[in-house]
Amino acid sequence: MSEIKEFSNATSAINFIKESIDLYWNKTQTESQLKTDIKGFLKSPKNRGFIYRGDNFTPATERLGKKRMAEFKEILLSIENNSEV
Repeated sequence: MSEIKEFSNATSAINFIKESIDLYWNKTQTESQLKTDIKGFLKSPKNRGFIYRGDNFTPATERLGKKRMAEFKEILLSIENNSEV
């Protein structure tokens, strides 16, 4: 993801994350590409606002489902542990 894409609402932001994770699960993209997508997504304060409220996730993230949310959390931890954000 070369440029930062800002989403206009939580639904489109959540759908982007869902689609990115699904592409990874379907082996259409690599874990590295997934991390790049998520890092690019998180560079926008507006996008982060759709996902976080302080230190907590927003209720909108429940739409990811349990398995996608678990995957999303793993990717976030991986990015944080590698100090890539």
